Amino acid sequence: MKNLTLILVLLIAVTSCTSINKLVERGDYQAALILATKKLQGKEKKKTKHVKALETAFFKINERDMRNVKRLMASGDEATWQEIFEIYADIDARQEALYPLIPLVSKDGYKANFSFIRVEKLLAESADKAAEYVYNRGKTLLVKGKNGDKDAARDAYNYFRSTGNYFTNYKDSEELADEASYHGKTRVLVDLENQASVIIPYAFEREVLDIHVRDLNSQWVEYYVEDAGNHPIDVKAILEIRNIEISPEREVIHNYVDTKEIKDGFNYVLDDNGNVMKDTSGNDIKVDKFTSISAEVTEIVRTKAAFVRGNVYYYDTKTGERFRTKPVNVEALFEDIACQFRGDKRALQDKRLKYIKPYPLAFPSDLMITMDAAQNLKEFFRSQIEQSIY
Repeated sequence: MKNLTLILVLLIAVTSCTSINKLVERGDYQAALILATKKLQGKEKKKTKHVKALETAFFKINERDMRNVKRLMASGDEATWQEIFEIYADIDARQEALYPLIPLVSKDGYKANFSFIRVEKLLAESADKAAEYVYNRGKTLLVKGKNGDKDAARDAYNYFRSTGNYFTNYKDSEELADEASYHGKTRVLVDLENQASVIIPYAFEREVLDIHVRDLNSQWVEYYVEDAGNHPIDVKAILEIRNIEISPEREVIHNYVDTKEIKDGFNYVLDDNGNVMKDTSGNDIKVDKFTSISAEVTEIVRTKAAFVRGNVYYYDTKTGERFRTKPVNVEALFEDIACQFRGDKRALQDKRLKYIKPYPLAFPSDLMITMDAAQNLKEFFRSQIEQSIY
């Protein structure tokens, strides 16, 4: 977080026409340090004003940081050790960045005086204290997590993982993080119930539930279909089908006449005496000749549809409460068109050309269109459970 802040400050500092002294006056010491360092690096003849500005900004920011450390320690709050560690880390990084410039002497002979803070022991002490705090905080929250508080378990996980900011493999934090992760997960069982007045084909149910729930798993949510093993289920997402309808097979015939004016040669332009007129270049003047063409079209349209209606219900397994309901209204539509014609094909409208064939496709069987509806229902169900937040 602080690194991001430094980068943003750097971008602002190096692109601004604000002077280093003005940045110091405003208390923007970090920006002043970055800008002064940039102006001094690689320069043989260093300006005295830039050297002094760097000296002042360095002193001021270290003084401010140590004052903040003193204030945080005085609070007695163990949580502040994380912030104290970050301040010491910033001081250390700042001093390391300054070392290559020392000794820093301006072209006028002015030599900067930098007072460095020995932060090695301070960093080690604050790391110990910060790691101990986040570890103990994680253990406290984990107890709540084991008692069903998933938010506490997730917070515990983050605390255990944050020990890595200070030490690698701090105590048993890795194992406790895994335990917190387990208790912080919401496990969702996905199932289908038929409340319709018709028998649903077994293949239909298999298709709908074949939603590859593992692809939906995230850090804190796991999905199961039918069998969750020994894992406790927190939420049931039930797709309840209340109605499946299949429309009659419909064939509709339309008759059209398409007409079009097309270019069919040309005529010469004659003057009043019957002579061919010439343009300014001496060429014969011609005009396009058009003729009307037509085609009689027979359009055959076949349609059939399957409709599935119901609801997606979400239940809290601990209380049995239904806490969310989403309506389901899905359809699968078969439509095919064939166009036959007599006459000049050139007269046909563009939209008819792609349908030129003797007959439409055969109607799908009831099972086939029902399975198409199952595919659409699966995608709908998947999107619903994917969008749910637990």
